[in-house]
Amino acid sequence: LRHLFCAVHSPQGNPLEPKDWSRVVHIPLANLTMQEALSEWMEKFQEYETQVRIAHRQAQADQQVKYNQNRIDIEYEVGENVLAWLPKTKNKTYFTWKGPYTIIRKINPVTYSIVSEGKPDATPRVETIRNLTRTTIT
Repeated sequence: LRHLFCAVHSPQGNPLEPKDWSRVVHIPLANLTMQEALSEWMEKFQEYETQVRIAHRQAQADQQVKYNQNRIDIEYEVGENVLAWLPKTKNKTYFTWKGPYTIIRKINPVTYSIVSEGKPDATPRVETIRNLTRTTIT
C-alpha cells in the first residue's frame, strides 16, 4: 500500500467526476506506518468535518433570513373583533369565516381565547392565529 485515498463526494452525494479528482484527499504513505497514515487521515477528516459544519450553519442562517424576509407577524389586542375560520354546522368538511368574535385573552403569541360578540357568557373558544382575521364589523 503506497497511497491512502479518500474520495470526496459532491454536495448532492454523487461521486466526483474525473475533472474534480484534484479534490480527492491524497496522503502518500511512503515514509509512514499504517497507524501514522490513519492518524493523519483522521486529522484531515476532522478538518473537513469542521469546514462542513461551519458551511452547514451558514447555509441554515442564510435560509432562515430568506424565509423570514417577507414574514409579517400578526398580533391581536384583547377586545379586538375578529372572524374565525370554522366548519359549517351541517357539513364539517366545509369551512367558512364566522363571527364576529371578541378576543378575551391572549394565551400565547399564536393562541387566543375568543367569545361570540353577542354572547359574552358563552363558553370561550381557543383558536390559533392562523384561523383568525381582523374584521371591521362591530
